[in-house]
Amino acid sequence: MYGELNLLEHEMTDARDHRNIAWDTLLRLLPSSMLGIVFGLLFFKLLDSATLARGLGIVTVFYGTLALAASLRPEHVRQASVWTDARLAGLLSGAIGTTFGALASLFIAMHFDAIRMSKDYFRATMSMILVVIGILRGLGYFAVGEFRRDVLLVLLITFPMALIGIFVGDRLQTGMSDVAFGRLVSVTLIISGFALLVMT
Repeated sequence: MYGELNLLEHEMTDARDHRNIAWDTLLRLLPSSMLGIVFGLLFFKLLDSATLARGLGIVTVFYGTLALAASLRPEHVRQASVWTDARLAGLLSGAIGTTFGALASLFIAMHFDAIRMSKDYFRATMSMILVVIGILRGLGYFAVGEFRRDVLLVLLITFPMALIGIFVGDRLQTGMSDVAFGRLVSVTLIISGFALLVMT
């Protein structure tokens, strides 16, 4: 739920990125993402989120480590992975993102990495898919009565930090090669996974 901040962050993507949106990839992700959101709402209401978060942390660290190791190998020895399936990535993105209110980008990032999407298309398409998923799951949270005053207050407090993050992220990726960008994504996944383990 607090991850709805991601929606506000990605809505502010630079206008020059819009032409780089891979619409065909986005449309392949959406149907299973919508189904995942339905499952995520069920998990959100019924399951122990702390246990799920620890499990997700382990998976995130594991995948990030594998992706980083793969990026260090020559291109010709890299192998295709299960994440080339957009339906699986969309389903898990919708379910996990809705369960935790965050990390919807994790499985989409895995998919984009698996299909070797270039960094410019990566950023623009990621931004658009997160806006769409954010709106859909926001409607879901509203339907189950989870938009309370304390949630809106946290959103208001953390919004300035999101603006700073947008500025820093845009500067970091400028001039970065696709390989370096992929490694940065992998390291970010590892750090995110450890954060989940430490905070739960």
